[in-house]
Amino acid sequence: MSDGDNYGGYGQQYHYNSYPDHSAPGPAGQPVIYSDRDFKGTSMALQTGTYDLTDPGSVSNDAVSSIQVPSGWTVTLYADAGLQGASKTFTSDTAYVGDDFNDTASSIKVNNS
Repeated sequence: MSDGDNYGGYGQQYHYNSYPDHSAPGPAGQPVIYSDRDFKGTSMALQTGTYDLTDPGSVSNDAVSSIQVPSGWTVTLYADAGLQGASKTFTSDTAYVGDDFNDTASSIKVNNS
């Protein structure tokens, strides 16, 4: 499979609560969440919008441990579904989201300024 097959049409594939199944980082320049520390494990590229991790996806509920955030992007993790509960915002690559948010996120909001 070529890179075009893996990433073609990403903009059209990502919708609220819709996660294509993949295990490789997404296109350069997009935030990526990972299930393990140090940008390892199952990953999912994100676009601007909101995500509910309680729905099936490649990175599941309470499984985010690291995150890559390109310049100009903001990613906020929420402890509960529906962008509720405790939150933590990231504006740069973070190899470990911290003991307070490791394996805790249930929803995510992504902004690109």
